[in-house]
Amino acid sequence: MNDSIAGTLDAVIGLVAAYGLNVVAAIVTLIVGWIAAGWCSRMIRRVLSRTDKIDAMLAGFFASFVRYGILAFTVIAVLSRFGVQTAASSRCWAHWAWQSAWRCRARSATWRRV
Repeated sequence: MNDSIAGTLDAVIGLVAAYGLNVVAAIVTLIVGWIAAGWCSRMIRRVLSRTDKIDAMLAGFFASFVRYGILAFTVIAVLSRFGVQTAASSRCWAHWAWQSAWRCRARSATWRRV
């Protein structure tokens, strides 16, 4: 009984030693990315709201675009920290989105003709 507990404890200590720094680095990366995204979003909104040439809705759109773009890069950085291949999956998503857009366009063109 004590041998199995000692073996389990050794396995847990080994996992914490192997992945502990990666988990801490991932959490720090998420926190810094979250703060940077909010700061950049507020900065973009503040700068664009000062001008009369850009509508308030567009200022909010650009601020949200910047915020979620930074958050996306943050998530990709965290995933790559754990060794997840992000470049191949992003290419797959881009290909899927491109094909879906063309299929929807083809369907709408077919429906218009009928």
